[in-house]
Amino acid sequence: EGFVEKFKARLVVKGYSQRPGIDFNETFSPVAHLTSVRLIFALAVSLNLTLRQLDVVGAFLQAELQEEIYMRQPEGYIYDDSTLVCRLKKSLYGLKQAGLVWNDTINHFITTGLQFTRFSSDACVYVMRCKKDIIIMSLSTDDLLAHNCPVLVESVVLQLSSRFPITDL
Repeated sequence: EGFVEKFKARLVVKGYSQRPGIDFNETFSPVAHLTSVRLIFALAVSLNLTLRQLDVVGAFLQAELQEEIYMRQPEGYIYDDSTLVCRLKKSLYGLKQAGLVWNDTINHFITTGLQFTRFSSDACVYVMRCKKDIIIMSLSTDDLLAHNCPVLVESVVLQLSSRFPITDL
């Protein structure tokens, strides 16, 4: 109807100015293989599993940086003195290592906090079994859960949402 619902902005870091060995060491971040996602869909159909899609809001912002990285104050926002810089504590979009830092953070929570087992054949697919109940989780842009136990999956989603802001799609 011509009304603005909300304004959105995303601060993106100029990662192209980062120097290997100084600002970052590794950059590779795994995502679920397309064949794994297809297999989860096939298992969902054959085992009568329910699919559920989740999205972590501002995923990169949930990961703590290990490196000391500084950036200039964003254009249009000058606090006190224009020569001051910002030290980044959290990973931001545009950083070379942003995906890796986020993957390390979510992987640690899924394997230690939620007690999922990570597949050896795909670093972004996890499984949790409890007697006859199963949850299969795939991590990529949006997280996908396939399950046969609504009670167990609600517990997992609740634990995820207590650590990360999520949107249940």
